[in-house]
Amino acid sequence: MNIIQTWKTKDIPIHLFNYIQKIRNLNPNCNYIFFDDNDIDKFMKLTTPEYYECFCNLTEKIQQIDFFRYVAIYYYGGLYLDLDIDIVTSFDDIDINKCIFPIELKHPSDEILIKNNLPSIGNYAFYAPKGHPFIKMVIDNILNQRISDEIIEKASITHGDTPRDVRIYYTTGPILISQTYYDYVSINNDDSVILLEPSPYIDNCFGKYGFHKFYGSWRLNTIPKQL
Repeated sequence: MNIIQTWKTKDIPIHLFNYIQKIRNLNPNCNYIFFDDNDIDKFMKLTTPEYYECFCNLTEKIQQIDFFRYVAIYYYGGLYLDLDIDIVTSFDDIDINKCIFPIELKHPSDEILIKNNLPSIGNYAFYAPKGHPFIKMVIDNILNQRISDEIIEKASITHGDTPRDVRIYYTTGPILISQTYYDYVSINNDDSVILLEPSPYIDNCFGKYGFHKFYGSWRLNTIPKQL
């Protein structure tokens, strides 16, 4: 199984590098693939040129990274993990035939998710076999956005986040994934997409496999120092 991770450069902060080593130690038989920003641009331009224009038109770096992670998993198949994921067990028992995403929040405050009775689905960790139709639908929904400035402004008030952050959630982030899940299950009567339940004690898990530390460097443009 492929495991794909990214960082801005190959100079990875030590606390994040320790998480990488833990993942690789727990999963020695997995094929580990790392991309920095230059690798990502080259992959999008040369390997998947049909998506390169959309990639370049995304105005925020995190939007580009989000888009890349979906395209890379669609192309290679495998598991994507943010660098701030603390994995605590191996992936030996993961169902490699299904698409797997974590439930980030069971009771989100977003109006669209509440209206459709949807949880907030995280994109900090997910698995899919190569060419999975759900990932293709995610990509297509990014290519063909249905979001408006009015929706962004309204959601910003509800979330208490900046319009910039809310636009990211809606265009390439968790709300985009959650809306796509609603689209997908509405037309596909199957169980090809599995949502991993969060821990009863903590949100932002990847099922039993680990925890998202949620450093959020895309918001702050910094990474917190190790304590």
